[in-house]
Amino acid sequence: MVKTMEVTPKPSAEIERINELLKGNMQRIKIIIDGINEVRTQIMKIFDHNTHVSDIIQRCASKRNFKKREKS
Repeated sequence: MVKTMEVTPKPSAEIERINELLKGNMQRIKIIIDGINEVRTQIMKIFDHNTHVSDIIQRCASKRNFKKREKS
């Protein structure tokens, strides 16, 4: 029983490769999640300003200069 505890075989190359691939995938997932959260906050900021922007557009829409027709 003591011999089985003392002898620990080294992980094979395949297991090491799988571990490295998993670590890479975890890093990519973290970057993607961070990007999604950043986009979410930007979209929420856009929606927060929606009423203010539409108010400005409504006030200034009537003041727009339209092309005058040429007199012939």
